[in-house]
Amino acid sequence: MDLNTFMLVLFMSGVFVGVLIGGIASILMVRSDLARQAKRITVHPASVKLVTTFIAAVVIVSVLAPVLPTFAQTPIAIDIPTDVIFTEANNWIETFAPIAAIGIGISIAIAVLGYLGSVVVKAFRG
Repeated sequence: MDLNTFMLVLFMSGVFVGVLIGGIASILMVRSDLARQAKRITVHPASVKLVTTFIAAVVIVSVLAPVLPTFAQTPIAIDIPTDVIFTEANNWIETFAPIAAIGIGISIAIAVLGYLGSVVVKAFRG
């Protein structure tokens, strides 16, 4: 398995987990929202079950459809070049760490300025 195929399988696995978590969260949110609305208006219990079942079916289809082909058996041994993966990951970290640090530094500076501003305002008020 070359690096591109490995990254595709890794990406599809991430999509699988993301859609699964999102689907579970949406089912829970819809159920709780419909339960809150049931106190205000009359919601038939069958409609809650129908909506939940529909969301579950959509989640199952969207999770299984793209991931199933990636689990096909191959007659060759799979060789994962971990040294290449870690080397590229280190290169990306070296490239983007300063960019992330700039964003973190700016957010900290804004927070400090906001705090100092509130201290100055309190000093003049008090």
